[in-house]
Amino acid sequence: MQLANSTSLHELLQEACKRLKEIDAKEKAGELTHEDANNAREQANDDYAKARHQLAIHRKRACELRYRGELEWGKIRTPEDWEKLLAQSRCDYEDGRFFLQRIGRMADVDPVLVATLLELRQAWITDYQIETAPEFLLVDMALCSHFHFLRFNELMSNLEMQVEWELFGLDQPKLRYDESGTIPKELRVEHYAARLQTELLPQLDRLNRMFLRSLKALRDLKRANVELHIGQVNIGEKQVNIAGHARQEQKEGR
Repeated sequence: MQLANSTSLHELLQEACKRLKEIDAKEKAGELTHEDANNAREQANDDYAKARHQLAIHRKRACELRYRGELEWGKIRTPEDWEKLLAQSRCDYEDGRFFLQRIGRMADVDPVLVATLLELRQAWITDYQIETAPEFLLVDMALCSHFHFLRFNELMSNLEMQVEWELFGLDQPKLRYDESGTIPKELRVEHYAARLQTELLPQLDRLNRMFLRSLKALRDLKRANVELHIGQVNIGEKQVNIAGHARQEQKEGR
């Protein structure tokens, strides 16, 4: 099992399952003895475990920007490779793949969130009739604000659950100590409540305003693109005032 041919845990698992099915088919067809089939299954499972380990190391190292740069730029050797990358980047940006790559590990561990974000993005593109690069940028800015709003809202809900547990789930609230670990500073639940008021709630408000600003900027941009000048029409490179000509004809008719 080659890591280069499998870039995700899902693909590794699919490849391992395919290999095990092939071994089962060969055993049923009599091409492998029962003992050889068991040995082949053990080898397939070992290869799968090694590939998972290699993928984990690769992803950890890929978080280092220098190593990631070497990986990405190492694929570009000719002008044709660069043109291919440009074309692929355009496709990835338009279908939302680029956006998902930039939200980090959440794209790997929360498929429901990924599907929801992609559906929202596509719905906004359709509803707002997104066509230009600035419009795409504003859609992604709004979607990014919404993503972080959901993330901080989840953090706030988890912290509220922790506050509830500290107040009602324990016999008595726990204390927070100073750096020496000997002198009590405050109740831990007070620290959680302060974080809710001073950090998470203001952050939710900022993200909400960022989201609304992005939508307003998108609306204003669309309105500017389709602004109609009533009574005017462009013919070639000349702007003709239809209403003015109509009034002139009425005067001449008199």
